[in-house]
Amino acid sequence: MPRINSASELEELRKGILSERDPDKPCITICAGMGCLGLDNGRIISAFEEEINKKKLKTKVDIRATGCHGYCEKGPMVVIYPEEICYVEVTP
Repeated sequence: MPRINSASELEELRKGILSERDPDKPCITICAGMGCLGLDNGRIISAFEEEINKKKLKTKVDIRATGCHGYCEKGPMVVIYPEEICYVEVTP
């Protein structure tokens, strides 16, 4: 990925990424901030991926590791979009 040198380049990149996403496709976001990394969020990501593959939903659901959601004391956190359903203190 080329270096971003201005706010307008960042905005252009953001728009490009968003234009490639289906806004109606469910997306499971799992916090990968430092606090959640320390709480072994990798096992949570793996559990979601395993279950989605087992149910053959890989083309119907996206999974993304994200930056900090801002509530480290409640981590690991999972947010389901587009509904914006938030789960805290998630375990695999």
